[in-house]
Amino acid sequence: MKDNKNKDEKKVTWKEKIKKVNWWMVLAIIALAALLLSYAYRAAPAAPPQSSGQTGDQTGIVAAPNCQEIGITFGKSGSFHAVWDSNMKTCVLGMWEEARLSSGMSLADLKIQGDEFSFLMPFVGSINHSANYIYVDGQECTPGNPVSCEGKTVFDKNTSIKVSTAAGNDSAGIMLIKNP
Repeated sequence: MKDNKNKDEKKVTWKEKIKKVNWWMVLAIIALAALLLSYAYRAAPAAPPQSSGQTGDQTGIVAAPNCQEIGITFGKSGSFHAVWDSNMKTCVLGMWEEARLSSGMSLADLKIQGDEFSFLMPFVGSINHSANYIYVDGQECTPGNPVSCEGKTVFDKNTSIKVSTAAGNDSAGIMLIKNP
C-alpha cells in the first residue's frame, strides 16, 4: 500500500524558503562584519614609506620630521622633500615619488626627455649624479656617486648647482646626501 500522505504533501520551493528568512537579521550581520573589518583596517599599523633610492640598497628610507622640512625643486620634475635614510643615518633628497611635493615629470620621463635645472644646495653634503653634466658654482665637475670637483665631494649649503641631463640617459636623476 502506498502512503497517500506523501502524495498530499506539497514540496517547498526555494522561493518559499527565502520568504521565511529574516532579512533584517542578515542585514544586521553584514553591517556588523563591515564594521569589524573597518575597525581592523584602521587599527593595523601603517608600514613606513620606503624607496629603492637611486643608488645602492636604500631600504629603510622613511620620512622623518626634521628631514621633511628640507625641500627643493628639480626643474620639470617638480619639488621633493628629504627623507631619513636609516642605513646612512642622515637625510637624503632625491626624485622619489613618495617624497614628491608638487606635480612634475617622473624619473622615468626624465630619463626619456632629459632636463636642465639649477638649485642651491639645501645643506652641507654630497651629490650623487652620474648623467651628463653637473656644474658647481659655475665649474664643470665630474659626474658620479659622489660628484667630484677637483677632488672635492662635499659641498657647502647654498652652493649653486646646475644639472644637465640629455634625453635618453638611463642614469638621469639626482640624490643629495646631507653630511651626518
